[in-house]
Amino acid sequence: MAFFFGLGHVWMQCWLLVIGAAVGTIAQTPVISELSGYPGRGYSLPVTLGTSTPTQTLRVVLDTGSSNFAVATKSNAAISQYFDTSRSSTYKSLHKSVSVTYTEGYWRGTLATDNLTIGSLPSLKVQVVGIEESKDFFVAGADWQGILGLAYSSLAKPDSSVTPVFNSLVNDGAVSMDLFSMQLCGTVDKNRRLDISTGGKFVLNGLASSLYTGSLVYTPLRRFDYYEVTISEIAVDGQALGLNCVEYNNPRTIVDSGTTGLRLPTNVFNQVVSSARSYAMDRVGVSDIAQCIDNSAFWNNKDACCITPTSSRNLFSLLPNITLTFLSEDDANQAFKLTIPSQLYLQAVPTKDITFDCYKFFILPSQYGTVLGAVFMEGYYVIFDRLNKRVGFAVSTCEVRDPAFQKPSIQGPTAALNNASCLYVAPPASNNTKYIAMGVGISVAVLIIIIAFIAYVSLGGSGSGRRDRDVETPDYPVSDSPVPKDGDGIYRSTTGYGRLEDE
Repeated sequence: MAFFFGLGHVWMQCWLLVIGAAVGTIAQTPVISELSGYPGRGYSLPVTLGTSTPTQTLRVVLDTGSSNFAVATKSNAAISQYFDTSRSSTYKSLHKSVSVTYTEGYWRGTLATDNLTIGSLPSLKVQVVGIEESKDFFVAGADWQGILGLAYSSLAKPDSSVTPVFNSLVNDGAVSMDLFSMQLCGTVDKNRRLDISTGGKFVLNGLASSLYTGSLVYTPLRRFDYYEVTISEIAVDGQALGLNCVEYNNPRTIVDSGTTGLRLPTNVFNQVVSSARSYAMDRVGVSDIAQCIDNSAFWNNKDACCITPTSSRNLFSLLPNITLTFLSEDDANQAFKLTIPSQLYLQAVPTKDITFDCYKFFILPSQYGTVLGAVFMEGYYVIFDRLNKRVGFAVSTCEVRDPAFQKPSIQGPTAALNNASCLYVAPPASNNTKYIAMGVGISVAVLIIIIAFIAYVSLGGSGSGRRDRDVETPDYPVSDSPVPKDGDGIYRSTTGYGRLEDE
């Protein structure tokens, strides 16, 4: 059955190529689009939406940790423009509400269809949510007006019947390859302190060999919602933490362009910080950097370390490389290592005093697993190969802030222990747990009855009651996404969409 399905898939790909050649709709070479942004505010892409004169061009944040395409359709104090649906002759409302709630805000709007153009690709009809109301979602000065989710349809809101944009590109033949890639470069001008804007590339319909050096390595996808991979070891300055590798992937490890930092499960984070801090303290001596290294708020991403440019070089040398080991695609008993040097996880932040360079430590704790965000991706050209169910990496051609220090690097694949044991599997609920839950439920029900009876008596048994204040429950659902993007850079939410962090 799988054999015939595989043949059918290959036949479909070939048929799309034939049709594309006949009607001229499929791009045959990689389509490369420029990305831009600011540290902690995401990488955004220009797109043209709707059919109008003049055209309406917006910028949308690229997010591999979510699946909806959503743009502002109402004015908002934090943005300079929005998509005017009344000007588009191809806009069609589907009269379906979409709502996403975060720990510190929300957005909601209406699902619709309209024509979308990305780069030199042909225009095609996609599903888009027009954001009509929001709180703490848009960010003043971030220069984007929406979000383009690139994950699988199972993450789409309100349900998987919503077709993500990338699915539409493949299904409609706008691209001939079911993969995309990203090169996130971090701060573009390494010598500027007032303007530390970021740049990068988004590639559709193939690979861009000019954006990477050396060989490509691949790790298999574990599930098809987020881009979930498996880490088998983490090392600080080459010294393995030596934890049970399941801890690194509890409950999952995902590659997410919509998160700024490298987020690690709490215990893993504590081990990494402890090792990194000890490494730095052994080397720092007496200097202005010592105040940073000795400051717990620096390690918790609360305080920036502001030092002279000369000291910046010393800071890079005082903090160790972090190495992540991944399951290899070729063999479960092989693995490869990706190095994250200190000048990647130390992110430049803006300062008004041009005599100082300011950095924040962007490795953060997480209660929801490991999130490989922009801090990690900025060292590599990252390939999201959905056709072959894998994620690929190669060393990026992006410039590093200081070439004199360690650059991102790849080692392997080499022989390793069986990494299959590193996969986290949620334990089934025990009978004792079920009984406890039932007991708690019964106790709560009895308590509610008692409180209701007391209230009834205190109101004289009239049955009408009196409310001093009406409390309205919002009709948008609380998101069930397991990946919060709060405090690590771009999103402060409980889902893959969210409030970009600029603090």
